[in-house]
Amino acid sequence: MVAKHLRRNVAFTLVELLVVMGIIAVLLGILIPVVSKAREAGNRTVCTSNLGKLGIAFTMLCSDHDFNVPAGARVGHPNTDDWVWWDKKRIANIGLHGVGPYLQLSPTSTKILLCPSDRPDFRIRMNGGDPYPFSYILNNWLCSNSGPAATPSPVPKCAINLNQIRRGSDTILYIEEDERTVDDGFCTFWTEGGSWGGTNLLAIRHDPETRKLPDNPTGTLPVPNQSGRGNVCFCDGHVEYVPRSFCHSKTHGTPDPGVFPTDVDVLP
Repeated sequence: MVAKHLRRNVAFTLVELLVVMGIIAVLLGILIPVVSKAREAGNRTVCTSNLGKLGIAFTMLCSDHDFNVPAGARVGHPNTDDWVWWDKKRIANIGLHGVGPYLQLSPTSTKILLCPSDRPDFRIRMNGGDPYPFSYILNNWLCSNSGPAATPSPVPKCAINLNQIRRGSDTILYIEEDERTVDDGFCTFWTEGGSWGGTNLLAIRHDPETRKLPDNPTGTLPVPNQSGRGNVCFCDGHVEYVPRSFCHSKTHGTPDPGVFPTDVDVLP
């Protein structure tokens, strides 16, 4: 009789099961955000490393060409000296040109050019079905389509020499761009004359708190959430996690901010 009585009391009651399930739900509610933040922190570290290696490869590429900076890899204007051969017609030769040989790239080995948190399948600016598949974009002021009052053109000859950049530790070379504005390897994150309609945004995907906020650029606010942070690589090769207000500025976007004395430093 005693044994039978003990066996009947082994089962959980409905109330006990509900209590256990409630405790598990609370624990999951606590752990999931923590795990998500930890994973994003890890992705940010990988992304930082990718940008650092890209910066080194870029410097090596320039040094092998008398420190001339390569072209911007603009959509629709392929040049033999583009810093990366990314479009579908040329990606088969990505390892032979630009930074490709220095990073040992191939059509099936381009992971170093992609942030782990980025979604290359999500690109709003599709460019006629040929979307840019990578995360890192070259500053337009440092390539052959840059300069005051420049007219975009497929000029193969580089317009800037790396040795001419005196503020290498302050001038941004590459940014990790937001997936909603990325369209090619040529990035305009500061524009003279107030023509900011095509501004390329710094990605804030590693900043989970700011990322929760509405983040759609508009004509009157081309750079929303300016406190949100993202990864950038400077001309001297170091990488920093900076706010958009820092990135989208004349001070850090142009080799010589003094060329534009009447333009505002930071976009609105």
